[in-house]
Amino acid sequence: MRELTADMFVSLDGFAAGADGGQSWTFGYFGPEFAAYAQKVLDEPQVMIMGRVTYEIMAQSWPSSPGPLAGPMNSHPKLVFSTTLAEPLACVLNGTRRANWHPGEPVVILGGGPVGLLFLAVAKLSGAAPLIVTEPNAARAAKALEIGADHVVDPTDPDALERITALTGGHGAATVIDTLGTLLEEALTLVAKAGEIFVFGVNQTATIAITPAVIQGKEASIHGVYIAKSTFPLALTLLAARPDLFGKIVTDCIPIADWDRARDLLMSGKAAGKILVTGAQA
Repeated sequence: MRELTADMFVSLDGFAAGADGGQSWTFGYFGPEFAAYAQKVLDEPQVMIMGRVTYEIMAQSWPSSPGPLAGPMNSHPKLVFSTTLAEPLACVLNGTRRANWHPGEPVVILGGGPVGLLFLAVAKLSGAAPLIVTEPNAARAAKALEIGADHVVDPTDPDALERITALTGGHGAATVIDTLGTLLEEALTLVAKAGEIFVFGVNQTATIAITPAVIQGKEASIHGVYIAKSTFPLALTLLAARPDLFGKIVTDCIPIADWDRARDLLMSGKAAGKILVTGAQA
């Protein structure tokens, strides 16, 4: 007989908010008694089941945390679930609803993975143009063109930044989106004067060197974007209204009985878009 212990810290809409409105993992009841209970619970499971946002946020601190809970959090296998498109789209919309892009203005998306494709689809709906995506993977590059990119540039090309700038008419992009979290330097090169940069990807180990005078000289705005903030209803509305567009981002549908195949496809980098693992049998 197996026992399932459930604890809820994070809502589907992103995170549990503290008194200041920011994310909070240590609530008022997290005293010595609750810490002992949490330790007992974490010492027992064989597998931890988590939502994607919970996993990605909390995983940033586990490896370096000195606390007693870090050990079991690091050692237990984790089964991470995502709402496939609704949850990441809601996170993307947290950024795009702040975007100042307009029809006919160029947008550059650095990275053509599933998140980059979601940014691309929303940018397409906004009327922004041309839409330029950087992506070295041929399958993902083809998928970006299918969804609506006007140009896809291989970032490993030594002349990639010059090519992208030329595609914007030589003035740079009104909006640049870094979906990897490591490309702020490139984004500053590509953004137009008075343009905006959205840093979406998370990489805790990445460091970059930038010249602050470039930000000042271009009067560029830089926004950090991560989780959803009351954007789930809009995400669901868009998915319901445009399944023809967003449905293209799901490129593989694999039954849960073939979980190993789904994992291997993900880890190999061969999937062009989102992998949907279903409860159906093959």
